Amino acid sequence: MSTQLTRVQKRLLEEYAIDYRWRLNKIAFGVLVARPLQGLGAGNFPLTMLGKTTENGPDNPHNVPMLLAAEVGILGGGVWLLLAGLGVWWLLRHWNSQHGWLIVGLCAWLALVGEGMFEYYPWGLETGRLLTMFVWAVIGRSLTT
Repeated sequence: MSTQLTRVQKRLLEEYAIDYRWRLNKIAFGVLVARPLQGLGAGNFPLTMLGKTTENGPDNPHNVPMLLAAEVGILGGGVWLLLAGLGVWWLLRHWNSQHGWLIVGLCAWLALVGEGMFEYYPWGLETGRLLTMFVWAVIGRSLTT
């Protein structure tokens, strides 16, 4: 009996998490439609949550391109996606090269991009931004050598 109860609780928690993230994305999309070019301003998305009824309090959408688009406009989300595509292109182009740190940096960048599609902290938290800048520095230094 307790195993079935645990499974039901786990299933309800998963459905709640998916529904909560979907609501955050809907709010971000609404902001994007209302202010497509300028957004809300960097770091201001949680302020839009204050007027919304969410039981968890202010939060960010768990998708970095959507977060950037809502905060700094379509250009911000587009730059993230452009850099993601550029990372794939560079990785394919340099895969057989002797630049080991370039391959490591590009793989780390693409791991951050993949995580950023389902979580906001690769760019929404200070530590994530620092990690992203470090990875970009490794890539940039490796590209010039």
